[in-house]
Amino acid sequence: QIQGHQNFGFLGAIVLLVFVQKAGFVQDIETTHAGTLGIGFLISFFMASIGFLSWRLGNKEALRSNNFNFGPIKEVGLLFVGIFATMTPAIDLLEVKAPDMGISSPMAFYWCSGVLSSFLDNAPTYLTFLAASTGLIPGGSIENVPTYLDSPTFQRFVLAISLGSVFFGANSYIGNGPNFMIKNLAEEGGAKCPSFLEYMYKYSFPILLPAFVLVSFMSVY
Repeated sequence: QIQGHQNFGFLGAIVLLVFVQKAGFVQDIETTHAGTLGIGFLISFFMASIGFLSWRLGNKEALRSNNFNFGPIKEVGLLFVGIFATMTPAIDLLEVKAPDMGISSPMAFYWCSGVLSSFLDNAPTYLTFLAASTGLIPGGSIENVPTYLDSPTFQRFVLAISLGSVFFGANSYIGNGPNFMIKNLAEEGGAKCPSFLEYMYKYSFPILLPAFVLVSFMSVY
């Protein structure tokens, strides 16, 4: 017997909003009006509202049976608030000092963004190294990235940063926000999870790193 089936409707609404957010006409509106309409904010507000309604109107017995609580999302939320609150000065510094860091090739951007993404979420890692790549352009700024994408060299930088920032997040529990949250949920459900270092030497180093080396030669080199 399925309890809480009404939440399928809420889940469907969230999925629909995700597709709307990525729809071409929404992207065109945001580009044309330079974000003045706040469409992204409205979609985020609707998602948060749907999540709240799902919790308030959901089957309470199903929530209790699944040991539902806000502990994991609170931990991840606080972590991200700290990350995004402190990363702005680092991005500004990288834009200015990037040429002095010695990171000037797609392979260097791939591995450096990957190492950082192993211990930091992919979004701030991507922004950090995207800022560093614009610093290699005289007078470059992260706000002008769309104008730089006509350059094949810059395209390779963006590809390398994207791959490194996304793939390497699986290297540790804190490399991606959901990793940490899923670990907490699993432990609350009684599952035995490997420790932070145990996960890395049992799974990341022997399984993931060889795959990342292969990706580097297939897509970045």
